[in-house]
Amino acid sequence: MMFPSAVSGSGFSTRQRGSYCTRTLTATVLASVLSLGSGCPTDTLPWEIEDLEVADHPANLLSRTLRWTTAQPASSHVEFGEGESPAYRVGSDDAVTQHEVLVFGLHAESSYTLHPVSVDEDGREVRAEPLEVQTDPLPFENPVFQVTTLDPDLAQPGWTMTNVMVDSILSPPVIVMLDLEGRVVWYHEVGEEPAFADVDSTLLEDGTVLIGGGLAPGQSAMRVDMAGERVWLGPVQPDEMLAPGALHHVYRQLDNGNHLTLAFEAQHTVLEDVILELTPEGEVVWEWHAADHIPDATIEHIHGNMVLADLDRGAVYLNALLTRSLYKIDRDNGEILWRFGEDGDFTMLTEHEWPWIGFAHAPEIQPDGNILLYDNGGQGAHDVSRVVEYTLDEDAMTAELVWEYPGDLAEDHWFTQFWGDADRLDNGNTLVTSGSVVPFDTLSRIFEVTAAGDKAWQVEVLSPNDGGRAGCYSSERIPVLVEEL
Repeated sequence: MMFPSAVSGSGFSTRQRGSYCTRTLTATVLASVLSLGSGCPTDTLPWEIEDLEVADHPANLLSRTLRWTTAQPASSHVEFGEGESPAYRVGSDDAVTQHEVLVFGLHAESSYTLHPVSVDEDGREVRAEPLEVQTDPLPFENPVFQVTTLDPDLAQPGWTMTNVMVDSILSPPVIVMLDLEGRVVWYHEVGEEPAFADVDSTLLEDGTVLIGGGLAPGQSAMRVDMAGERVWLGPVQPDEMLAPGALHHVYRQLDNGNHLTLAFEAQHTVLEDVILELTPEGEVVWEWHAADHIPDATIEHIHGNMVLADLDRGAVYLNALLTRSLYKIDRDNGEILWRFGEDGDFTMLTEHEWPWIGFAHAPEIQPDGNILLYDNGGQGAHDVSRVVEYTLDEDAMTAELVWEYPGDLAEDHWFTQFWGDADRLDNGNTLVTSGSVVPFDTLSRIFEVTAAGDKAWQVEVLSPNDGGRAGCYSSERIPVLVEEL
């Protein structure tokens, strides 16, 4: 995937002229090359790279923008890597004379060589002299990402995007992307003010990252590009995080381009959840109030922590931590179609010590209709965290537990009461986020496990401070966003 971006930046600038070499040499040029011994004849250059400059980006120190001109239309790309040998490529196939390429996916405190290249419509390639750049340290308190398992034959290729907190449940959140070696390749500092852990981030098809959910007071939902620039700002949080109107836990883009989120409203002495569908301009086009449909929701907080929408089938799903239930809602009339949980509408067919979810996060509807969840346990439920998958028969109203990865294995113990995430990957593996800064939880980790229960990848997320803890609320495996050579 390639994401050229027109972004202004500040930093140092270098200007160079390029050298020319054709991919498909004519007989005349070939004879000239042979007569000179080796290399391309400099007296036959039809065009070259000119006015080359490179700029850094204060909002993301792991990126650079290169700009240059050519006398005739040509494509633009940059090959780059640590040391002299390029390992990645970014650019555009558009034929232009004013070229701009955003290079991103760099590692902190590393030396890179950048190779600017243009190719005209006849396949003739021009390369500028390579540029050497040195990246700076990360500007935020970065957790230690320690990879403890990596099986390249089992792991889903890609980067892992997650939100990280250091030493406190209230700290300035940062979104990072990690490669499989645990190195940060992209980041965005959401703000300097402390926020809760439930800051939501997703990669959109246009190559930007949508960030929202539990942001700090005064902050806006946003879209951020790979240079770290905020290209769109959305709803602004009120002056208090736990107050009517505050958005929390989820901020996702729907297939129709609108956004789906959760908000608080005042109900007697509690804050209750409202599901909102917003246009990008912030207009509410659909809303659903838990207090109108869930018994006792006017006097007891249900703690909604995820909402999903299936627009084709007219269904919305709400997960409520404190009722230990997943609700399916009719989008047309707002009625609850069913409640899944121990006190819900389904009959469990599976014999198991813990057949039902306890306190849960992050339901994900699978293509076959199965439901995958991160089951925290704890708080009076079973004292084991796990990832579980259920099959629901909505005609017979029966449920079966068809797969789980428990956190009480002798060789692999993990437990988190309050945070967690589980995603099914394209290769059939499951990406699990078990991250917390709560002292009685296990140390934070993100791991990938096969259907057979084999670890394909694991990174421990540790505080850089003695006695501290780092955490991550949710994660997403995304493609490597630069082309690998």
